[in-house]
Amino acid sequence: MLMIGRFSGAFIQARVAPSRLLAPYAAMNVLLCLVAAAASGWMAVGALWLTSFFMSIMFPTIFALGIEGLGEDTNLGSSFLIMSIIGGAIIPPLTGLLSERIGGIQHGMLAPALCFSVCLGFAIVVNRIRADASS
Repeated sequence: MLMIGRFSGAFIQARVAPSRLLAPYAAMNVLLCLVAAAASGWMAVGALWLTSFFMSIMFPTIFALGIEGLGEDTNLGSSFLIMSIIGGAIIPPLTGLLSERIGGIQHGMLAPALCFSVCLGFAIVVNRIRADASS
């Protein structure tokens, strides 16, 4: 699903600004994580499985948007973005902790939902900055 999402995302990004595509993809992942947290059985599994489709464009898009316009600070900015990948080591234990504390693995999906909410916020801010710059 990740590969399908990446190829279709690249196709769509040729026609839609990446910053505009990031917001609905992040919003879908927030929704899917909430469904995975609230549902059970195949619906929860399906929602979790679909997150990889919408996650597929996130890192490359966030990275490109994050370093855009940094000029001389591009190396420093890209280093900070790469260091932020440490979240991949922090979020899974947090997910496990939440699932132990609040009643099951499904409730642990609130941690990734929060992370995707941050991605959504980033996309909204970038879109506002771009709209202000073009006016």
